[in-house]
Amino acid sequence: MAPRTDTTSAFDRVIGELEMLVEKYGVRNVRILDNVFTAQLERVEEICDRITAKGWDLNFWAYAHVSSIRSPDMLKKLRRAGVRWLAYGFESANERVRGSVNKRTREDVTERVICWTRDADISIVGNFIFGLRPELLEQAGLVGGLAALADEFRVNSMVDVDLDTASVDESDLSSEVVAQLLSIAREALSNIARHSKATQGCVHIEARGEIVELTIEDNGVGFDQSKPRSLGHQGLVNMSARAASIGGHLEVRSESGVGTRIIVSAPRREPSSGVADRGEE
Repeated sequence: MAPRTDTTSAFDRVIGELEMLVEKYGVRNVRILDNVFTAQLERVEEICDRITAKGWDLNFWAYAHVSSIRSPDMLKKLRRAGVRWLAYGFESANERVRGSVNKRTREDVTERVICWTRDADISIVGNFIFGLRPELLEQAGLVGGLAALADEFRVNSMVDVDLDTASVDESDLSSEVVAQLLSIAREALSNIARHSKATQGCVHIEARGEIVELTIEDNGVGFDQSKPRSLGHQGLVNMSARAASIGGHLEVRSESGVGTRIIVSAPRREPSSGVADRGEE
């Protein structure tokens, strides 16, 4: 038996399956679930050339990373084959967060590839990190971590959020204070996305002497604070416990139809007496 040529047979299988979908079932829209589809130039060119030669009128959606796009010619070839959307893994708009997760693609390279993609008449889908692990947020610091949370919130909730961190010096904040404030901000933004029906949010942090104050608010439906909360909605309890663990205090202001404001006040450094660390809730 002749040895099998894996590369060739793989190309044949891809085109054969597409041919069945197109000619037997009339499929026109195809999503390629391969997050390294553009990583091998020769493979991409071979598949695109074969699809183009078939003359199919298809709409492809595929994953890519900016570092795998070597030239505008590659994008033009993808477009001729029917690729109309490319989902790039941008990770984060914050340079420190990208560095903390070992994604060090330079901003100028990203901007160049975005321009090439638009010039090739391919629409761009941006994938950002959602649910950053706490340790990665902490590595970015308080300001960088809040920026990352705001970025992922905008992308995944479709709610605009303003971020104001200009009036805080984070140089002497303890790591535990940073960790708990970021966890509170994450929980508060998650509540906005799930429950508030808001169109606008705001995250503001400032220093007041030895106190740091974090405010998260929205213009959503709000809630009646006099009513008991169900067991499935204990986010405010968790946030209050986190604030207490660093010697701080959480205040909630909300009214039905008005929106919600959460204010956390905490010492810049956790008390030396040591309220026990509660860890993850």
